[in-house]
Amino acid sequence: MKSDSNTLLEDVLALPVNQRIEVVEKLLQSLDMPSKQTEEIWAEEADSRVESYEDGRLGSLAAEEVLQKYK
Repeated sequence: MKSDSNTLLEDVLALPVNQRIEVVEKLLQSLDMPSKQTEEIWAEEADSRVESYEDGRLGSLAAEEVLQKYK
């Protein structure tokens, strides 16, 4: 006898591509549960980077220059 998860997987794989993408996106979103502590750490880091940029301690590059590195 097939398990419920195998049956579900077969049903999802039978969906059109765009609907499978929606299922994948929703599953990934359900796994992405950042903690309040993580959010606070990222907020502090972002503030620090903005402050460094505004004080001239941190430079910037044009997007084209950054993307060229990965072509």
